[in-house]
Amino acid sequence: MLVLDNFEQVTPAALLLTQILSHCPGVKMVVTSREILHMRIERVFVLQPLALPDLAHLPEPGGFVAHPSVALFLQRARAVSPDFPLTATNARTVAQICHRLDGYRWR
Repeated sequence: MLVLDNFEQVTPAALLLTQILSHCPGVKMVVTSREILHMRIERVFVLQPLALPDLAHLPEPGGFVAHPSVALFLQRARAVSPDFPLTATNARTVAQICHRLDGYRWR
């Protein structure tokens, strides 16, 4: 199993993937990319971006968890620091981080 993430950074290397698959038929690949690779054997699964809170109308911290982007942020933050709190003090900053990360999505 070969897993390649953010392959849009090196799309010219797609030819190498074809060569690997032709020479190693037992290899399976999962490739994430913001760009379609246009490979004959490629299967494309388009994923929509995670919903974001409205920065102009922020909910109370408890309401933030309803937004998948914030829920994912909290999950990852708590994996590093299990006691990471979402408070009225840091909620806007968390929402702004989620919005900035959203700017990297494929449009």
